[in-house]
Amino acid sequence: FFNNVPESGLDGNRGNAKPFLKLPTPAQTEQLAALEQKLSTAQQALKLEEDALPPLQAAWEEQWRTQPPANPA
Repeated sequence: FFNNVPESGLDGNRGNAKPFLKLPTPAQTEQLAALEQKLSTAQQALKLEEDALPPLQAAWEEQWRTQPPANPA
């Protein structure tokens, strides 16, 4: 029923388009794995930096509460 339409497919002038899947090559799969590992390492490093920030922020704020900035000339 659905295959009996008087239309040509979107695959040029050759009729109905053939199904296809875009799959990565083995090299692309390797590259993706390496990039995912780099991303994971970077995210872990960022998390460590973010975890260290609150005490540093609190110390910085306390410094500026107790020591007002110098009066500009």
